[in-house]
Amino acid sequence: MNKVCTKCGINKDLEEYYKRSAIEGGRQSKCKSCHNAANKKYQAEHKQQRRKYIKEYQKRYRAKYRQQIAKHVQERAKKHRKAWILILKEIYGEIACVKCGYSKCFAALDFHHRKAETKIFGISSILRYRVTAKRIKEVKKCDILCSNCHRELHAS
Repeated sequence: MNKVCTKCGINKDLEEYYKRSAIEGGRQSKCKSCHNAANKKYQAEHKQQRRKYIKEYQKRYRAKYRQQIAKHVQERAKKHRKAWILILKEIYGEIACVKCGYSKCFAALDFHHRKAETKIFGISSILRYRVTAKRIKEVKKCDILCSNCHRELHAS
């Protein structure tokens, strides 16, 4: 079955028209190529206006859902931190300073790369992100030190 495009006036097969159930015949009035050309032209003409709208929308969205987003981020970070603690226990046995044995507060422990030249990225910041093989490989290059012992090591 064929239909005439309202834009180019060419008689084309129905497969050359996008579906649209809201109108009679279930197909749009313009063929796909005319529809796509008109869409590209419209987007090019309204590029700045669209960018401005998206920025304003993002501001409104962030303002409206700021607390929910922050809560979600915190929950996700907490979940990842728990997973990391399990991995660290597997690797090191006990999560404690290798020099003095401090293990009271996990937040007071630092990761010290044994060889600085093998360091790809810092470990402390990745603990809020999910566990990956690349990150585990980097953790295995480190010793766990408490903040005091770590500072003393770098100061000497």
